[in-house]
Amino acid sequence: MLRTLRKIDSDVPSEMLFQTKQGKPYPQPKNNSIIFRDYGFLRDEFSLRKMSKSVSVVAKSNIRFLLRALFGIGSRSECILYLLTHEAGHPAEVANAIGISVRGAQDALIELAESGLVFTRIKGKRMMEYWLSQERWWKFLFGMNFEEIKKPIWLDWVSLFSALMNIWKTLNEIEKSKSDYMRSSKLRESMEMINLEFKKSQ
Repeated sequence: MLRTLRKIDSDVPSEMLFQTKQGKPYPQPKNNSIIFRDYGFLRDEFSLRKMSKSVSVVAKSNIRFLLRALFGIGSRSECILYLLTHEAGHPAEVANAIGISVRGAQDALIELAESGLVFTRIKGKRMMEYWLSQERWWKFLFGMNFEEIKKPIWLDWVSLFSALMNIWKTLNEIEKSKSDYMRSSKLRESMEMINLEFKKSQ
């Protein structure tokens, strides 16, 4: 996904990653970090202190990392996580929640169903939805009785990051406007949409 954000071949000028308290960009560094420059940001080179630790997959709140270790980083782990935190889901619903195409979600769910550990059923007249045994999966993943497990709540990261990105975009736009009325109007219009995205993420 980060590849789509690369600006190394773009005509869009890079901008400073950090700003002062007054909102002004810091002076351009002498030695730019290549990593950040490739994505359109300027900052000093830095050296990793190598003090970070691997994410603990024992905690239920980190179940996404546990599933990625099992299935790899991709649609399968995200599909399983969605089904573990919902009663069931159809491909379009799952695709919208995890941020991939409907075809991609459908293919992943079909492959998972072939394992015999993810099941299908018809909802309504024609809608196919997928589900799994919550008790069986949670016991396998954490070795605990289903009644003892406090399941994590699904967080819609797609909507959350979309809202945060729109806040950033709006603040940059109103900064360029000279009219207080236009700034107020743009801010009010954007906040309505951002508020809806925040509500979706909960």
